[in-house]
Amino acid sequence: MLIRQLKQEEFDCLCQSLLDHAWVQPLDPTFTVTLHLDGREYALKLQPEKGNRVAILQALRVYREEDGPNFDLVLDSPTLSQLWDQLLSSDLSPAV
Repeated sequence: MLIRQLKQEEFDCLCQSLLDHAWVQPLDPTFTVTLHLDGREYALKLQPEKGNRVAILQALRVYREEDGPNFDLVLDSPTLSQLWDQLLSSDLSPAV
């Protein structure tokens, strides 16, 4: 898990982007987005928190294969930090 605090304007912008573009299940406070980093696909489960904080609750590396997708849990801090930076600097797309 990775938690970052944002400035109010950044937090509002990210939350609006999540509402517009992220995938969400009914009655679930989390959002799922897909990001591409270094030619790899990742699915991130995010949760906005009070105090302008956002938590990456889970990050999965997605492998698209003929028999369906496979996933690896991302645990290393450098990759999580890169995904966070990518999240703030890119347009979001819903996870499929």
